[in-house]
Amino acid sequence: MKIQAIYHDGSFTVDDDEQAKALRGLLRYGQPVELEIRVGTDNQLRRRWFKLLKFAFDYYEPSPLPNGIVPIPNFNRYRSELTIMAGYYTQRFLPDGSVVVEAQSTATDKMSAEDFADLYRKTNQILIDRILAAKGFTQQAVDAAVEQLLRF
Repeated sequence: MKIQAIYHDGSFTVDDDEQAKALRGLLRYGQPVELEIRVGTDNQLRRRWFKLLKFAFDYYEPSPLPNGIVPIPNFNRYRSELTIMAGYYTQRFLPDGSVVVEAQSTATDKMSAEDFADLYRKTNQILIDRILAAKGFTQQAVDAAVEQLLRF
């Protein structure tokens, strides 16, 4: 059984959802209970990451292929490539000896909160260095733009 709690001011506040009510019905006063504490994901950081990616995607211009065709930008592919560039990927080795690199899932149950914070930091740096600096953006300008987008 999972119960969500929020830590603030030195104590925990338990969300009063159906599972918490069911647990209260099972417990007797003074009954020992074993708890496992896991740090949950920071949904605000997750929202901020997606806003940052969408902001930079608007300024992204894919390079033409050798045959002169310019690929149509795809946000999901863009997000995957940035995740790989940040170092969060898995490798699959195929029978013919080739290697396929796939982005690691950023889903809350697949990536820890610490790893996601590191992914955010690395992605931010990659976007500043490779895409947004060429368009004249500084770190402060990007942060201000993301803050503005978060307000909507």
